[in-house]
Amino acid sequence: MKRILFLLLALLGFQILQAQSETQLTEESVISLLTCGPGDELYSTFGHSAIRVKDPAYGDIVFNYGTFSFDQPNFYLRFARGRLLYRLSVEPYSHFREYYVYTNRFIIEQELNLTLEQRQRLYELLEENYRPENREYPYHFFYDNCSTRIRDILEKALDNKVDFNYPEDAGQKSFRMMTDEYLIPGKQYWGDYGIDLCLGLPTDNIATPYQEMFLPDYLMDHFERAEIVTETGKVPLVSNTREVFMTTPQFERPFITPARLNWALFVLVMLFTIVRKTPLRFGAFDYVLFGIIGLLGVSLALLWIATDHTDARYNMNLLWALPTHLLLLPFFGKKPRFRKVYFGVTAMIGLLLLVMWPLLPQDLHYACVPLVLLLSLRSYYLYRAQPKNS
Repeated sequence: MKRILFLLLALLGFQILQAQSETQLTEESVISLLTCGPGDELYSTFGHSAIRVKDPAYGDIVFNYGTFSFDQPNFYLRFARGRLLYRLSVEPYSHFREYYVYTNRFIIEQELNLTLEQRQRLYELLEENYRPENREYPYHFFYDNCSTRIRDILEKALDNKVDFNYPEDAGQKSFRMMTDEYLIPGKQYWGDYGIDLCLGLPTDNIATPYQEMFLPDYLMDHFERAEIVTETGKVPLVSNTREVFMTTPQFERPFITPARLNWALFVLVMLFTIVRKTPLRFGAFDYVLFGIIGLLGVSLALLWIATDHTDARYNMNLLWALPTHLLLLPFFGKKPRFRKVYFGVTAMIGLLLLVMWPLLPQDLHYACVPLVLLLSLRSYYLYRAQPKNS
């Protein structure tokens, strides 16, 4: 169904632009930035940006850089390896608005204070982008997405004569901090947890004021402050801002969050370890625990070395999610000497990591603390369980 809908929208967009090719915009034309609110799903949590072109002479359309085709060769492999191609699509404004109203996501429109010549230039660049050979691009959440593309094409249309007038507090947040603003206050506790597990040190780099515009809300705010540099001075980039559709999303905190689940697991295992008469013996639980953590470590390592997800590199979660746990699984039922050394080293690494937690350059998720405590606890007892003369 999604494929059919996409094909219909693509065909409709092609017909619209085909009919409008070589179009000269009229004085009554208006080009606007549309900023849409967050949705319920993780992929829509950060909102959306699009460009509206309205001209009474021929119609009202939206250029949308946030779509992709399921028909790409090896779609799921591309997605997993970070090579998914997004594309520019075109649709009637009425369809665009209806979708965001239906999904209860706000729409704010900022009319751009452009001359007719500047509007024509911007429209021609959008048309050029929509050509089949140009419409697809390698998506990157932080550096090349539906918002940054709009910023870039506007600057090109204005010959880079835009002064964004950044506020004093701009350029002080990391990419991770900025995404947390959308994940933590809402209901995406598990999404936030997964993102913090998968993304490494590059995500903790401080975003420049210019880079902040990868988020639709920040793009909207910076556009509101921006000015166009002219031969006679400066004029505001935005001439009028209006609320097309406003709503307040209602997010309920889930009862089971990563932190609650991990702390509950740690407490149960700690009580089991202390109360049980033979707490030092290795059992099925340890086999499952270290097996799952080992698989997680291998997955994080593959994200780093085997994909194009550059923000997954140098992931310090690998200090506790050790891939080497998998290599040790065949020896868990035996008692070779190196197993005692391994668990002793694992326990020490976990404890050192907990002590250094606030000082680490990567902001590890707080819900990982009970997991590290759990691994350190079981590693310590398994270390003690190994006879010295094995």
